Amino acid sequence: WVLQFPADTVVTYRTVNGIDLDAHIFLPTGYDEEQDYPAAALFHGGGLARGLPHEMYPQAYALARRGMIAISFEYRLINVHTTTPREAIQDAKEALRWLHGPDGALLGGDPERIMAGGNSGGGILSTMLSVDSLDATVGLPPATPNAKPDAVVLFGAPSNTGPHGYPHSWLVNNNYDWQQFSPEYQFAVEAPAPHLSLIASDDDWLDSNYESEAAFQAEMHRFDLHLHP
Repeated sequence: WVLQFPADTVVTYRTVNGIDLDAHIFLPTGYDEEQDYPAAALFHGGGLARGLPHEMYPQAYALARRGMIAISFEYRLINVHTTTPREAIQDAKEALRWLHGPDGALLGGDPERIMAGGNSGGGILSTMLSVDSLDATVGLPPATPNAKPDAVVLFGAPSNTGPHGYPHSWLVNNNYDWQQFSPEYQFAVEAPAPHLSLIASDDDWLDSNYESEAAFQAEMHRFDLHLHP
């Protein structure tokens, strides 16, 4: 992927505990730094335990060719950094804050048109970004201004943290309220971003997506589920 879909630039968006976390940036064709562009924050899969930002390069490249600033973000991983899902959620939220802030503005990212998306574990990170109340739960101060995605796109990913989702077992075993981590259980508190889920008809995460589709639509929120072979 690195040779076939090379990033335009790679910069560090966060340094935490001596670890530099990078943003792999793809710019639109005919990029003009004076213009504002819709932006995409992308997170790779791997169960929050492994993986590389390069895994989202094909999606980032495709979105950039369609006029978006697309960024594949690195985040801390269980098997690499000896961390937990809590740190991965922190990093994903900080990535979106970075994109909403001055650095994103310098790139030309429009803070009113930011999509979050990911594959597998990166997908569940993306949907968690719709839940503001998670900031305090994972040890972050409130975002100023608010840093939520305007849309979420899931690529073969779990869509909630319920019994059919992820990382349900870890949350329960570590005494977290697993319902706090998914937007569909927080409708009474805050409205979620519209969701689009692209998933195979035999994917292990399909049940969680059916649950989310039903929950969103019952409350008149948008969750578009598209199955493919």
